[in-house]
Amino acid sequence: MKIKKICKQCGKEFEVYPHRKDEAKICSKKCLKRENRTCKICGKEYIIIPSSKRQTCGDRKCTNKLISRRIKRSILISCDYCGSKVEKSPSHVKNNKWSFCNHNCYGKWIKEKKKKAGTRSECKQCGKKIYKYPFQIRRKINFYCSKKCFIKYVKKNVIPIEIKKAMKNLNVNYEFVKKYNFMPILELQILKKKLKEEIRHAKNN
Repeated sequence: MKIKKICKQCGKEFEVYPHRKDEAKICSKKCLKRENRTCKICGKEYIIIPSSKRQTCGDRKCTNKLISRRIKRSILISCDYCGSKVEKSPSHVKNNKWSFCNHNCYGKWIKEKKKKAGTRSECKQCGKKIYKYPFQIRRKINFYCSKKCFIKYVKKNVIPIEIKKAMKNLNVNYEFVKKYNFMPILELQILKKKLKEEIRHAKNN
């Protein structure tokens, strides 16, 4: 059953569903608040929503003229990465500390900035030098140069200890495990467990 309401803009009576009785204030989109503005190029008046930032009547010629005016007002500055000259608007220069000629220069600049903030360390398995970004230092991750080194390290240093613990808990000896070929299964389970722990640790921190 619909409820009757009066439009606040035009005064007409309109119907709405009960769940919209508090929200509905106007009868249609035509009654949305609008204001008259004057085009900055041709001087023609046009109606528009107050929240809109449009400054022209909507004609393409007027829009193109306004853009060309903005370009003429632009300031010539140098790119903070490569040093080449680039045109930027006065508002951009005022609101931004750094300016770049394109996305490639910006990406390279970000990479270099991150590298300066990070540190170099050695891979736990092979001793190869690896670079650690600040977030990796903070999360205490990336101690290996590759997945192969991680697996080798776990198989050599972690799995034997974990297998001994598992055999103690299960009350079985090494001969029993070897006889029934349980070693590869145990190794795989421990490796999976360690990988999950590394991923969980990285996400939580």
